[in-house]
Amino acid sequence: MLEDPFKKYDPQILEVVRNFRLLDDDFMTKVFEDKACLELMLQIVMDIPTLKVKSFHIQDTLKNIQGRSVRFDVWAEDDAHTQYNIEVQRADKGAGTKRARYNSAMLDANITQPGDDCTDLPKTYVIFITENDILGKGQLCYRIERRYRVERTGQYEVFDDDAHILYVNAAYEDASTALGKLMADFRTRDPEQMHFQALKQRTKYFKEEPKGVGTMCRAVEDLVKKELSRTVENIVKNELNEAFLQLVQNMSKQKLSLVQMTALSERSEEEVIAALKKLGLSIPE
Repeated sequence: MLEDPFKKYDPQILEVVRNFRLLDDDFMTKVFEDKACLELMLQIVMDIPTLKVKSFHIQDTLKNIQGRSVRFDVWAEDDAHTQYNIEVQRADKGAGTKRARYNSAMLDANITQPGDDCTDLPKTYVIFITENDILGKGQLCYRIERRYRVERTGQYEVFDDDAHILYVNAAYEDASTALGKLMADFRTRDPEQMHFQALKQRTKYFKEEPKGVGTMCRAVEDLVKKELSRTVENIVKNELNEAFLQLVQNMSKQKLSLVQMTALSERSEEEVIAALKKLGLSIPE
């Protein structure tokens, strides 16, 4: 009798892995680490059957000049140098219009080098694949383009800056188009129900084959550990903050100066001032 190859894994984690969909961020990024799967997705979304992916990065973190970071699910470049940021979002909040604008700006900021002429900027596409119909108009795909108004005629013309935003609505059911079938593949938990062979094979690997299942189980375990660590860190941080506020309040009652408070609390002057403000106390000389 053959030993169950999945026996060594936590049953709850196995259940999580087997219920993953392409709409789940952690599973999607593993599936689209395969170039053939990523290329297929872009060919269908862009409706360009000949599109070829030249290079790509998964879960890449970019920073703006102020140091604020954003993590792209997928950042790809095709053989025509067009840049793509693909984001899969189950939560409506994560796919807001301002988020699309920010990601588009981050793409531009990170593909230019000092001395580059802005006229050489390549085409960019920010593509949100969303579980719900974010824009609420019942469409499968929304293509957002900038326009300007011609005052003389009242008509609007395309402002052709080559920066594009797409929202693909995974809630829309349409088995008559390739994009509709792709979204059905994103929704299903069962690889046998998938329309596209490359996605079916990759999904089955991570859900049914021991090596692939092991990879996903370890990924889920790491995710659980990170979330637990973050939760504990936040609890500790909040407790320290409460203790610090109590300390500053007591110091204020003793009518200590700002310099004394800073020295005794071993915190910066800015932190002490922030604590005083939070407590509604006046800042001492």
